[in-house]
Amino acid sequence: MTRVSARCPSCGAPVEFVSAASVQTTCRYCTSVLVRTDLDLRDVGVKATVPPSVSPIRVGTRGAWRGRRFEVVGRLVYAYERGRWNEWHLAFEDGRIGWLSDAQAEYAVTEAAPAQPLPAASQLRPGMDRVLAGQTYTVASITRASYAGTEGELPFERWEPGEMAFADLRGADGTFATIDYSEDPPLLFTGARAEFEALALSSLREPEEIKAAAKTVSCPNCGGSVTVRTADRAVSVVCEHCSSVLDARSEGFRVLQAAEQRMEYRPRIPLGTAGTLRGHEWEAIGFQVRSIRVDGRDYPWDEYLLFSPAKGFAYLTAYQGHWSFGTTYPGVPRMKKGLRPTVEAGGRVYRHFQRANAETRFVLGEFPWEARRGDRAAVSDFVAPPFMLSSEEVPGETTWTLSEYLPGSVVWRAFGLQGSAPPAVGVYANQPSPVGGRVWPTWRAALLLLGAVMLLGMGRCGSGTTVGTGTFSFNPWTDTVTADAPKVIGPMDIGGRTSSVVVEVRAGLDNSWGGFDFALADSAGRVTRFSKELGYYSGVEGGERWSEGSRKGSARISSVPAGRYWLSIDTGGDQPFEYEVKVRRDVPAAWMYLSAMLLLLLPPALLSLRAGTFEHARWAESDYAPTSSDDD
Repeated sequence: MTRVSARCPSCGAPVEFVSAASVQTTCRYCTSVLVRTDLDLRDVGVKATVPPSVSPIRVGTRGAWRGRRFEVVGRLVYAYERGRWNEWHLAFEDGRIGWLSDAQAEYAVTEAAPAQPLPAASQLRPGMDRVLAGQTYTVASITRASYAGTEGELPFERWEPGEMAFADLRGADGTFATIDYSEDPPLLFTGARAEFEALALSSLREPEEIKAAAKTVSCPNCGGSVTVRTADRAVSVVCEHCSSVLDARSEGFRVLQAAEQRMEYRPRIPLGTAGTLRGHEWEAIGFQVRSIRVDGRDYPWDEYLLFSPAKGFAYLTAYQGHWSFGTTYPGVPRMKKGLRPTVEAGGRVYRHFQRANAETRFVLGEFPWEARRGDRAAVSDFVAPPFMLSSEEVPGETTWTLSEYLPGSVVWRAFGLQGSAPPAVGVYANQPSPVGGRVWPTWRAALLLLGAVMLLGMGRCGSGTTVGTGTFSFNPWTDTVTADAPKVIGPMDIGGRTSSVVVEVRAGLDNSWGGFDFALADSAGRVTRFSKELGYYSGVEGGERWSEGSRKGSARISSVPAGRYWLSIDTGGDQPFEYEVKVRRDVPAAWMYLSAMLLLLLPPALLSLRAGTFEHARWAESDYAPTSSDDD
């Protein structure tokens, strides 16, 4: 980049322009606002206001965006009803210029888009979709702001403090656009949200310089000392002595809301306490108690405002021992409406949990907006435990916050708090289930193990080996116990390990019964006796055929060692019939597999029951709580 040098017409100090596109700058020595003409610099007779800043970025900071290196050459500060933000003027090495928006340490890089017809500010509403420069955006906010200070180079002349309108729009993929209504016709700037680390910034403000921007003033209401830690980002601060809400933007810190509250709430994390969460150091600078009312009952929660010079602001909420850490969601979730709406963000689907109106009941510390008792906002929570995506609507603006559940013990360790965290009560909206992540893996493991056991059992036992068989007939009128010797199957050679033996009987019964007394004897004379009785009856009654009983059956003898065996059979009955007997070895027992199945399925079934009970308790606190009817 070619730099242009000149002398300040007011004090004679050297003035340098880094960007050829810059037409205005501020003298670093006398703060005069200077406008570049074709030949020299012109002093417009205005002294630039340079508000103190706790941003790590400064004029002279270097960085890169999407492979293009840049240098920060100027700064514009805008003030609006809910706070201030910085617009850092970027000079890219290729000669082009851009803007790095620094709104409460949420960053976006934009460049001017080609001229095109743009909607009037009065035609836009938060939540409305618009197609600009071929991209679909959702209106996030419409802001009326005024110039609050300048520093360094600007590509236009601006020093008058007139009010102007801006519309910020967001795309679902992190894209970002701003319509600047300070010009006629309005200007469109497009780009994307940027993480601080992604900007590869160097030559940043020193940490000591940032800390030096903090100041202590006297409360105009009670005279007590009030510390402001975030300098230009603070809009309101609450006196910890008298609880008056003070305007941090005014010279004398005028009273916005006189003390009406007693110090009935004490933050568990003292303001000014520093702690490390998600790998970054945060300082607790604000505290408020907010509440919603559902069915005539108040549900209050604590909310801490955390600040990090690099990461900006974050929120730490606490409700009955349940904690969540949240940051502003940079994109626009895609909503799917229905009886139970859902939103999709970051590849995750969130289910609607609750919608209510939140009211601020107590405030303490400093905030980048005018935080007062009685503030109201419409809030909607969508959950995908352990995450929760929440929208908060106030006139002219909708913001989304992405939070993640934290155990209280993590918060206590992070901030070095004394004692132990209060125990959590009940089930919270985004609290992860203690067993939820184990249910499906346990089911899969159980089913795989069950299949393996069955395959192993079938491989070892097969379908059974027939070691003996015989076909016989019985006639009650000719066969008697004394006249006819028992029928015998054998000898049978049973080899292998000790296992069960099954004797199967199939009889040609028809409206009759048959009884069988068995005796299994080995070569040593040891005898095992057992019996089986069969019966089968059928007929027609009322035009319908019926039957009962069975023509076949079996008996199992367990733990039969290898050896030579004989099976004798004594038969009885009321009608003649023929029957077949088979002796089989290693026949699988169905009850063994059934028992194994029940034992293997018991753990996942119990986990499913616990998970279901937990989810029932979660949704009982939502807008979709299960209802019960009373028959009385």
